[in-house]
Amino acid sequence: MQPDDQMPAAPTGLTVNATTGGLILDWSDNSDSDLAGYWVYRTTTANSEVSTDNAVTINSSLLTEST
Repeated sequence: MQPDDQMPAAPTGLTVNATTGGLILDWSDNSDSDLAGYWVYRTTTANSEVSTDNAVTINSSLLTEST
């Protein structure tokens, strides 16, 4: 087996919808057969740095965030 040295395609078609309880992020499905998931970086403080400490890994193209 050869190592995978190809980056997955960047997500496209991102939409963000505000709800009374948070946000809904949705984007087009990725067709890469070996995609393990997406890292979504987030913060609750404006102008703050984001890091993997704040990241969530999801394996779908839809994320609902509560506030």
